[in-house]
Amino acid sequence: MKTREADHCGMAPAAAGQADTRQQLALLRLALDQIGDAFYLIDRDARLLHVNAQACSMLGYSFDELSGMTVFDIDTGISPERWREHWQEMLSLKTQTLTRHNKRKDGRVVPVELKLSCLTWEGETYNLALARDISEREHREKELGRRVQEFHAFVENSPDTIARYDRAGYRVYANPALARLAGVPAEALLGKKPSDYAQTAETQVYELALHSVIDSGRRSEFDYTWPASDGRMICSHIIMTPEFGPNGDVTSVLAIGRDVSAIKETEHRLRQAEAMAQLGHWQWDHVEKKAVASGEMCRIFGQAADWQPAIEDLLAMSIDEDRKRVLKALQDAYERSDDEVTIGYRIKHGGRVHHLQTHLHIEYGPDLTPRRLNGTTQDISELKSYESRLHEMAFHDTLTGLPNRALLNDRLNHALDKAGRRNQVLGLLILDIDRFKEVNDTHGHNQGDLLLHESAERLRRQMRDYDTVARLGGDEFAIVLPEIRDAADLGGISRKILDALAHPFHLANQEVFISASIGIAVFPADGTTATELLQYADSALYDAKARGRAGFRFYSAELTAKARERAMLETALRRAEVENELEVFYQPKIDLRNSRLVGGEALLRWRHPSLGLVQPDKFIGIAEDTGLIVGIGAWVLKQACFAARRWNKAGECELKIAVNLSSRQFRDNDLVATVEQALAASGCQPGWLEFEITESLLLDNDESIGRTLNAFRAMGISIAIDDFGTGYSSLAYLKRFPINVLKIDRSFIKDVMLDNDSTELVKGIITMALSLRLELVAEGIETQIQEEFLQAHGCHLGQGYRYGKPMPADEFAAMPLMLERYSLPFSCDGVRSSPWVDSVAAP
Repeated sequence: MKTREADHCGMAPAAAGQADTRQQLALLRLALDQIGDAFYLIDRDARLLHVNAQACSMLGYSFDELSGMTVFDIDTGISPERWREHWQEMLSLKTQTLTRHNKRKDGRVVPVELKLSCLTWEGETYNLALARDISEREHREKELGRRVQEFHAFVENSPDTIARYDRAGYRVYANPALARLAGVPAEALLGKKPSDYAQTAETQVYELALHSVIDSGRRSEFDYTWPASDGRMICSHIIMTPEFGPNGDVTSVLAIGRDVSAIKETEHRLRQAEAMAQLGHWQWDHVEKKAVASGEMCRIFGQAADWQPAIEDLLAMSIDEDRKRVLKALQDAYERSDDEVTIGYRIKHGGRVHHLQTHLHIEYGPDLTPRRLNGTTQDISELKSYESRLHEMAFHDTLTGLPNRALLNDRLNHALDKAGRRNQVLGLLILDIDRFKEVNDTHGHNQGDLLLHESAERLRRQMRDYDTVARLGGDEFAIVLPEIRDAADLGGISRKILDALAHPFHLANQEVFISASIGIAVFPADGTTATELLQYADSALYDAKARGRAGFRFYSAELTAKARERAMLETALRRAEVENELEVFYQPKIDLRNSRLVGGEALLRWRHPSLGLVQPDKFIGIAEDTGLIVGIGAWVLKQACFAARRWNKAGECELKIAVNLSSRQFRDNDLVATVEQALAASGCQPGWLEFEITESLLLDNDESIGRTLNAFRAMGISIAIDDFGTGYSSLAYLKRFPINVLKIDRSFIKDVMLDNDSTELVKGIITMALSLRLELVAEGIETQIQEEFLQAHGCHLGQGYRYGKPMPADEFAAMPLMLERYSLPFSCDGVRSSPWVDSVAAP
């Protein structure tokens, strides 16, 4: 019966079964296509057996195209060897979550989160993979990291005290400003309540306010007086702001304090002056033409106790500039029949000027003619003095007494207006003391302040009475020079200023020498507004520093183009890591004694989508200045660690990878923790790494640098001095710090057989290194003559175009194989032939 029914339907039983299977497969494919993530079914040989529609969409391939591909076609970093390792891991783990980078058909790389699991069917094992595009998530995480880093830098360098408290009122963060005023390390303030520092009524009020913010979730603002480490009582204006968790509860409180002690002291003295003010009373009878004055009135005017002044006497004692104004105020009051008038004026007696304020009450007769004048006079000289001090604080730098940025802008705008009306030339100079931080770190902040004060005095002495010297902040000054005959004169003035600053400064019985750099902008040739001139002078200053410091530069339109290019590169560089535009190249390092490939130097490259390969000298400085080098440097280190692990695990010879470390990485980051994380994540052994640093880093008077280098040495990481011989080469730091390697700068190698000084210098460096049992690397070797010279004098290692240019990681990885296959000159076993050397030598 079943057969007949099947026949009746026109379908044999086997055909019906096949149809059911096709329908089930179609249903399964439809179901997989509904999954929000990309799906891959992968066999032991890394072939993609099945994918869903989301995988096709994410990678830009059709279903048929992807079905014929392997994992190696879409994963940018996996090799057959790594796949075999992965397969073994999956057999033991069964499930795994990884972050990888998949390559689209259009070449764009997509970061993905992979969730992997094993499937066994009919004796065969397969990988099931769900992949999710996490590009947006990575971008958000990078942006968040950047913002956190910027906020951290702001908080750490803020002059305001900043603390964070938990819900129980314990301090969980304290910035350096708070620690400095408290006179203890920031760590000593953590885990404490305000009352643990001092048991006073003020701290009780502080804690009550803190708990009020925690309980109410509302901001609080108050003044708090507390003792600083130097014995001063500081008045801080505290703003407490609640911080909320996801559920809306207060999780912590941020307390920001600004030192308002100087303002409070001034306000206190003003109140004292008001309380102590003595009022003088007098009366003038218009009818009888007679005056009566109180004893205090006589004292205020410096007269005898029986003095009876007429109005004319009072006017006569006013200084010339005020007399007409006082008389006019009286006349206007009489004309309008006002009965009240207040007049401020100055008189002079006892060798000084007194500021007075008189309040007049006028009595009129029935015919509206003045009958009597009643006056109350007060000496407000002290009040005026404090007002002047407040003005001074608002518009002058407290350290040097020079105008600050606000007053500079006012004077510059005024000078520009005047120069424009008179068709005159005006010059604006921006001056910056070179390497002021080194002076500050070496001699201390007090001596640094003294240096700034004395520098300001020297600048003042070089200027005319109507020039303006202002302090912009830190070690930066601005000079406004109106009424200049010719723009070329500004060069001579700048030389004069630089010479004045070049004379030694005497700080704490020690001579200190400094230099400065100056940027110059000219009105009207360069710009006509204060904003333009300040911007252009700053660009010229930047150029002067880039050209070696201790000089001056005039602004040119070319500098604006450079500034724009720099700004464009900075913006693009902030996106480069997120967009996977950064690469690490490796330059071979060769043992000159036996021609073995012993390692390579990791060198950062930036492949911009429109600019192409951007040279390091174009963007490394920007990364240093902006602090981006910290994050980028950590990324380069991690890439180098992974590369070292791959190569040393696969090869027969042990390769050591050198990584350059920036001084900014030592200052702005927990560098030891960063290195430990990179080693742990990659499985790289410390002995496979070498860190290259500059000589200038070792001159920084910072004990933490020595501790960091010693920590690296303890791990087993080598430390090399890069470009040795070009800076402050000194046996002292070679003795103080754990240095293993010296790298002779390429400039000496280039002229080693052409210039006698270079020849002798290289020989001297080699001799010194050998005597100190230090390893040597010669950079920039390009010719056989250079190589033979170095071999003859005992130099151990070399790198340069003679052996290979910096190259991508995959090319570097293929070097030992290539050398062995083609009998090329350098390999792990020391086999050598000359034709390859000539082929890679620099032209």
